[in-house]
Amino acid sequence: MNDFQYDPYKSLGFLANAASRLLSKHLTREFEAIGLNVTAEQWNVLVQLWICDGRNQLEIAEELMLEKSSVSRLVDGLEKKRLVSRQKGEDARNNYICLTDYGRSMRDQSVEIGHALLERVQTGLDESELAAARRVLTAFCSSLRPGRKSCMSAREQE
Repeated sequence: MNDFQYDPYKSLGFLANAASRLLSKHLTREFEAIGLNVTAEQWNVLVQLWICDGRNQLEIAEELMLEKSSVSRLVDGLEKKRLVSRQKGEDARNNYICLTDYGRSMRDQSVEIGHALLERVQTGLDESELAAARRVLTAFCSSLRPGRKSCMSAREQE
C-alpha cells in the first residue's frame, strides 16, 4: 500500500510554479507571434532595466531570484539580439547592463502584450480576489526571503 500523502494540486508552491511557467510559456509565444524576438525570461531582465537602467548582473539576479550565472546567460542572449550592452564598471568583474535604443524601443509594445495576457488570465476574478492572491504570494515570498523587503510591500509604502 502506498502511504504517499502529497497532493501537488493543493500545494501553493506547486501551483505558483505552474502558474509562473505557464505565463512565461504563453508570453514567449505572444512575443513570437508579433515578431518580438525575446523570451519571457529575457523580458524579465529587460523589465528590470526599464525600471532602472545600468544595473549590474548581481542586482538583476537578486531581483529576479536567479543565480548570477543564469542572468549572465540571459544577458548574453539579449546582447546578441542587440537589446542590451555590457559596460565595464570600476571593478573589471562588475559589468553594468545597459539598454540599447533597440531595447528601449521594445518597452511599450511588450508591456502592452504582458498586460493583455494578464487581463485574459484574470478574467472572472474580481479585484478583492486579485488583491488576496497578491497578499498571499507576497507573504509566501517574504517568508522565503527573510530580512528582505518584498517589492510589493516597498511599492505599497510609496
